[in-house]
Amino acid sequence: MKTIFFLLLMCSVAYAQPMLMKPNISSSKILSKAEQVQVRAYLKRKVHKDLTPVKNDHVDNSSRGTVKYSRNVRNYAYHKVVIADGSVIQDTNFSQPIPFKRVIVNKQGGLPKNLTFIRCNVRNVEADPSWTFIHSPHSHNKRRIITDNGKQYEVVDRYINGDWKEISRSEIYEDIN
Repeated sequence: MKTIFFLLLMCSVAYAQPMLMKPNISSSKILSKAEQVQVRAYLKRKVHKDLTPVKNDHVDNSSRGTVKYSRNVRNYAYHKVVIADGSVIQDTNFSQPIPFKRVIVNKQGGLPKNLTFIRCNVRNVEADPSWTFIHSPHSHNKRRIITDNGKQYEVVDRYINGDWKEISRSEIYEDIN
């Protein structure tokens, strides 16, 4: 037993990575190539390795920072993404936990124009009227917990025609284990 414990301890020491501090670069500025290298090293194991950071604005797992769009990456959930005007995006997830988030932006920080989304998930993403959605759910949803007649429910509301409407309600059961 001591041998197994010793081997596990040695393996964890051998593979341990030093904890990098977040670079002291303003979170609002566009990164230079040298700064991208620093921020990418800090983000190692925090975000997908193929993403190129554009800003030093990573906060946590629900706010993963601003990155450059790449056709090779399919999941941008919880990221802010810089995409050029007129781009066609396919089979990509941009979903966000909070409705009306401005997470798809152009280099200037505004909403890009004339984007086309094909088979993408763009829930809770603020959109420009010039965007086209083909087989791509685009809606704004929020979840809440309510109590009704002594029972708890998780309710999903959708923003429709300027107002929030309940679209589903599921009873929450207490785990008795």
